[in-house]
Amino acid sequence: HVLDLGPGAGREGGRIVADGPPVEIERAPGSVTGPYLARARREGAAAPLPGTPGPAVEIIGARTHNLRDIEAAIPSGVLTAVTGVSGSGKSSLVFDVLLASAEAGKPVYCSKIGGLERFERIIAVGTEAPAESPLSIPLTYLGLFDGVRSLFAAAPEARARKLTKSHFSFLTREGRCDACGGAGRTTVSLDHLADVSVPCDVCRGARYNPDVLGVRIGGRTIADVLGLTAAEGAGVFSDHPKLAAGISLLNEIGLDYLTLGQPLDTLSAGERQRLKLAAELLHPPAGRVLYLFDEPTSGLHPLDVERLLSLFGRLLAAGHTIVAIEHDLELISRAGHVIDLGPEGGDAGGTIVVQGTPAAVAACPSSYTGAALKGHWSR
Repeated sequence: HVLDLGPGAGREGGRIVADGPPVEIERAPGSVTGPYLARARREGAAAPLPGTPGPAVEIIGARTHNLRDIEAAIPSGVLTAVTGVSGSGKSSLVFDVLLASAEAGKPVYCSKIGGLERFERIIAVGTEAPAESPLSIPLTYLGLFDGVRSLFAAAPEARARKLTKSHFSFLTREGRCDACGGAGRTTVSLDHLADVSVPCDVCRGARYNPDVLGVRIGGRTIADVLGLTAAEGAGVFSDHPKLAAGISLLNEIGLDYLTLGQPLDTLSAGERQRLKLAAELLHPPAGRVLYLFDEPTSGLHPLDVERLLSLFGRLLAAGHTIVAIEHDLELISRAGHVIDLGPEGGDAGGTIVVQGTPAAVAACPSSYTGAALKGHWSR
């Protein structure tokens, strides 16, 4: 039995679109999940993401935790999926060996590593929060809030009130609500119970003082702007290319339901990774980059996985390289290269079962990932 909620996320969700056995979900006209269930019955592998395999990063003699003196090759210019059951050594290889060696500038937990000099930067995109403070929001993380504040500071009402750009920051004494310190919420201590966060009873969650909230652009206060979803914000700022481009990027990666002022410490692991990816795409570094991801599809709907793969395609088309620890069969099947660790976890893992294309992994009789890929392609 399936309960399919939606149809979208955030304000666009919260309803049961369809419920019943999978075949009924497939037929439900308003279900976003249904088409993916139906497509899962197709035969054959999907085309790999763009990218031409180039010179590889060679890791020789990797040995830490349960890694057993293994040798791995990670070709540049493509998506490499590092697969295997839980505890097979994936994180040890990618982060404890590859990333640690890159940061140290010498082999760490391996005999030799070569090829890292081809990259200008190595960026690890993990699941940790991009910011721990509830005062950090998507607009500040993407570097877009300065532009919004500048627009408000230039408004006739702001000039008449002698308000500057700093007044439109909820972090400054000039602009913030003193009662909540710009957080928009206060914490209430309850005896024998956990503390409860409630909207500030002075600003009612608006974060700003009344003088700042008296300034409007297009009928909206700056608090109203922070309450817009990314989908709404892209339209509101369509006449401001830099702001519109950055906010539209949130829509492209499936975060269209996030409000522009949502505290970053409330995001899920998958949302955190995608927000980091948006920041990288919005401010691309010079030169070739090696991106390291830790289960980027964690918690994602198939539609969001599709969006993520589209963004991966953009990075690869720009000449970058991606390594992703992953269990999602759709992502693995679209990779240009797979390193499958195992065969089991713990003491029974730590070896490379097979490495090569997804088809080569599927043809390996001792690979659990290969067996899963074959099943994925033949449903």
